[in-house]
Amino acid sequence: GGADAIDPSIFANGARCDLTATDIEAPFFIDDSEIPNDINLFRSDLRDGHRGCEFRLYLRLLDGRNDGEPIPDAEVYIWHCDADGRYSGPNNQDPSTPYTGAFERAPEHLDRFCRGVQLTDRNGIVGFTSIWPGWDGARPIHVHLVARINGQTSRLITTQLYFDAELSRQVAQAEPAYAGRSTNIPASSLDPPGDSPAMPRMRYTPGLVTGILNIVVDRA
Repeated sequence: GGADAIDPSIFANGARCDLTATDIEAPFFIDDSEIPNDINLFRSDLRDGHRGCEFRLYLRLLDGRNDGEPIPDAEVYIWHCDADGRYSGPNNQDPSTPYTGAFERAPEHLDRFCRGVQLTDRNGIVGFTSIWPGWDGARPIHVHLVARINGQTSRLITTQLYFDAELSRQVAQAEPAYAGRSTNIPASSLDPPGDSPAMPRMRYTPGLVTGILNIVVDRA
């Protein structure tokens, strides 16, 4: 059971030699070790009943200094907004305008939709089931990611994942949860940054988006 059930061969087409691009943490990270014990972020299904197109994200963590060997027993956190562009935890969000508040802020709410953490298996793999992110503040559709060795505070990588613009457009226009906002979706919410960001290999069929990515880190 667990992530070991994910076949490593699904990553065969992913680039595994170049280091994965890093990015800023950005707002709204919630560390499982810093929240009440009755809220557990260690989980694979992040949906919490929220509407949206099912999104399965498979990640493999690799050591760029050691011939791309898998990194087991690492915590991989992801978090992203829901279909309406809102994040769990903080209040006073307006998805139609850029966020200008503090990056580090204590969550005001107990909801934790669209965020979670898992430990990589012996093959360095984790898999999450969530909903396809909406867009917030005219930023490109994205997923935040932090990885670190279990029990340590120093990070292996901090980055954000971005997605193919045409696929994002298809999902926004075809899936009911996004239809109300898709008529006004800005181009900046579809186009990923131009500096070779971390971009999973994607597939979309009605009702399901799948992303697969090798994350190659500079493990000092």
